[in-house]
Amino acid sequence: MILICFRLTAEGEPLKKASVAYYQALKELHGFDRKEIEQQALLQTLKNNELNTATDDLMTLAKHKKSLYTAVYKKEALLHKANEKFNVANGFK
Repeated sequence: MILICFRLTAEGEPLKKASVAYYQALKELHGFDRKEIEQQALLQTLKNNELNTATDDLMTLAKHKKSLYTAVYKKEALLHKANEKFNVANGFK
């Protein structure tokens, strides 16, 4: 678990929220890898129509993973912006 402490300033709360949102999105993305690995292992045991269906499921997982990466990148950008505002408000930059 990651603990992040901020001084309570005008920009502290938005930075805290952006940090939490970013790390939650990152956690979801990393947890998703397990699903992908399980699906790939399943592919090794199937044949014919079952294999086609499992391959389609793997493609669906890949598309979902791409959306998770997009969410992480957006949250990272928001975190960066909030961090810059926090630093300016507290005289760090």
